[in-house]
Order: sequence, then C-alpha cells, then structure tokens
Amino acid sequence: ERMTEEQVSEELEAVLREDRSQFPRATFGILAAMLAFIIVYGLLVNGIVGGVARCSAGFWAVFFSPIPFYLVVASLIGARLLHRHVVKALSGYAYPRDEVAWTWDNLRKFPFAAFLAGVAAGLLGIGGGMVTGPLFLDLGINPVESTSTTAFMIIVTSISTVTQYMSNGRLHPFYALWFLTVGSAGGVLGNSVVKELMRRTGNRTSYIVLLLGGIIGVSTVAMTVNGVLKVAANASDEAALFAFDTEEAFARDAPPPSAS
Repeated sequence: ERMTEEQVSEELEAVLREDRSQFPRATFGILAAMLAFIIVYGLLVNGIVGGVARCSAGFWAVFFSPIPFYLVVASLIGARLLHRHVVKALSGYAYPRDEVAWTWDNLRKFPFAAFLAGVAAGLLGIGGGMVTGPLFLDLGINPVESTSTTAFMIIVTSISTVTQYMSNGRLHPFYALWFLTVGSAGGVLGNSVVKELMRRTGNRTSYIVLLLGGIIGVSTVAMTVNGVLKVAANASDEAALFAFDTEEAFARDAPPPSAS
C-alpha cells in the first residue's frame, strides 16, 4: 500500500529522531536478545545447564539453532533498514556524504562480511574489525564512525567468543584478566591519540584509514609468518599436521569409572 505524503513525513520524522538518539531502544533491544541467545546457547551446547546428552537429537537441535535464529534476526534487521531507506527516498531526503543509504545493493554486502567476521572472531580470537572495518570504509562511512562502530562490535563478538570458551573450560581467567587490563589501557590510549591527531590535522580522516590499513597489513603478515613457522616446526618433529584430539572433547560425557 502506497503511503501518503503526510504518512511519509511522519515516518521520516520518526526515523530521523531514532537516528539522532545515542541509545535507540529497538537497536539495543535486538543486541540484548542476540547476546542472551548466544550465552544460553553456549551453556546448553556444552552441557553446563539443561543436561542435553551430546550427539542426541536434542543436542543437534540446539547445536544448529543459531542458524535459523540469526537468519531470522538478520532478515528482520535488513527489512527494517530497507524500509527506513524507502521512507527517506520517498521524502526526498538528501543523504550527507558520510551517511550510508541502505539500498538493497548495500544490504547484500553485509551478511557475508559479517559471517566472515564472526568466523574470524570464534576461530582466531579477534574482534572481527579486520573484516568489517574496510567494508565500512568502502560504503563511505566516516572513518571515525567506522572505527567506533567496529570497536562496539568487538564488545558483542568478544562476549560471544568468551562465553563459548568459558563454557567449554578453555578460558584461563588470569590470562583473560591480564589481557583485558592491558587491552583496555591500549584502547584508551589509542582513542586519545586519534582524537589528538584529528584535532591537529583539522579532522583529516585519511590518517585513520592509513592506520587501519597498516594495522591490518602488519597483523596479516605476522599471523601468516607465525603459522608457517609452527607448521614447519611440527613437520620437522614428524607430528601429524592435521590431527585432532577427539578424546578430550568428549571426555566429559564418558561414564565415571566404576569402583572395584
């Protein structure tokens, strides 16, 4: 059904009002629901709560539940962003240079990149910013806003990853506390340096782009070299390069030894 000019005007005002809000309730409500789901998922799939037997029908139902859940959430968010863009387009809204128009083409770029960011966060322990940061810049988002958005995303992906490792008994609390302390100090220092750099250069965002590209480049080279050296060391020791220890993974489901 086609909206009237009055309806478009009212919708546009509501959209712009939400854009101006620093803490939009709907957005944070969706984030809270996603975090709650992944925390409960980690507890269930690792047998912390619920008592679901591993490899049972219930276990596999829980194990694959994030796929339909996040597909539905992503679809709803995409539809919401597309509707907001349609409202702005119908009203003749002029997008600022650094504001993203959530057209269908732009929306299609995000799912795969977000999926890669999640895989990287879970597999390598990174926040996913190395994947989403360049994408934000490609979409024309202001580098300062891109950096802050990526930093906020790291909070969400890190909580998800920490929950998985903690529920699986693979998180060392003292290591976590140490890196949390040092990482927080580094984050505060980095933010202060960027603010001062922006102030002295008249808000030239090219420096942020250069810093982001440099960090990603150095990290990529360092991880590649480290991986090659480890593979070479394992090969020289005649170790099985692609062997997996399944006994440890299923040890918790093994029946206790009977007392003789």
